[in-house]
Amino acid sequence: MPHVPWNGTQRDAVKGGGPLIWYAATMRRTEQGPDETLGATGLPVGVGAPAGWPRIVRGAGRFLIDWFPLLVVLFLYDSIHNRLARFLPPAHTLPQIRADEMLFGGNVPAVQLQRIGYSQTHPGWWDYAALAVYTSHFFVPILVGLWLWVRSRPRYLQYMRGVVGLTTIGYLTYILFPAVPPWLASQRGALAPTHRLVRELWEHLGFHGIAVQFSGSTLYANDVAAIPSLHAAYPLLIAVFFWRDGGPVRRVALALYAAVMALVLVYAAEHYVLDIGLGWLYAIATVAAIARFDRAPRGVGPAAATRRASPGSGAARAA
Repeated sequence: MPHVPWNGTQRDAVKGGGPLIWYAATMRRTEQGPDETLGATGLPVGVGAPAGWPRIVRGAGRFLIDWFPLLVVLFLYDSIHNRLARFLPPAHTLPQIRADEMLFGGNVPAVQLQRIGYSQTHPGWWDYAALAVYTSHFFVPILVGLWLWVRSRPRYLQYMRGVVGLTTIGYLTYILFPAVPPWLASQRGALAPTHRLVRELWEHLGFHGIAVQFSGSTLYANDVAAIPSLHAAYPLLIAVFFWRDGGPVRRVALALYAAVMALVLVYAAEHYVLDIGLGWLYAIATVAAIARFDRAPRGVGPAAATRRASPGSGAARAA
């Protein structure tokens, strides 16, 4: 992808509007508010003061317009989850267990993988590597979007259509079909014992404030948002988006990220294999729907489209 130099508006938006990305990416998972330290201008320290207020306002305005659809989707979903949860359907537990058992000869991979590789008292290096891969979900899609927005706004808009579309249909499924993940099914006695590695590893590292967000008792996370796995879907969406632009090394990296994320999600008891497959299916369906929409004729009524497709229309125009 050719590099497109920054224009003044984009550069100043990163200074003046960039903290909003951090807010959107982290506030859904953290109980504490953003940093309140402000400089003399009333902006967070180090944000955009040299550029001057007019350019900061223009940059932040462009940033808000371009990122507004994603923020709307996040806000609406959190509002529904937090305020209307009692009106939503009960969470499903057994269908995904039965599906994995059918696929793997009566075994559930999340249970089997933890029996092989995890020790609650002595986590291995691979467990911390798995935690890093899992946590990347909360930053990579947003950082990819910011990188594209800085380099090429048209490419960013293409990417964001996929992210917003995938997120929207994923969230709608969470509302219509709440699903219990493996670690919660184990707690409820519906599945053999598993550990929620993410919470336990943050505890091992001493980050208790982060660990509590994965305790199953926080307002800021929907613990029955398991089908589809957007954790698995976003890496595949990113891989498909950059596949045509990349050489062999980039393609291998993209494919490995998607595959390793899927393995980590099952090993950490965050998702069943069924959830992963449905997440990938949602990502592919989103890309296909956008491609079909882009190929559709624009500004042409049905009658005109029929005339354009008729065999004699070209000859008639030539005459």
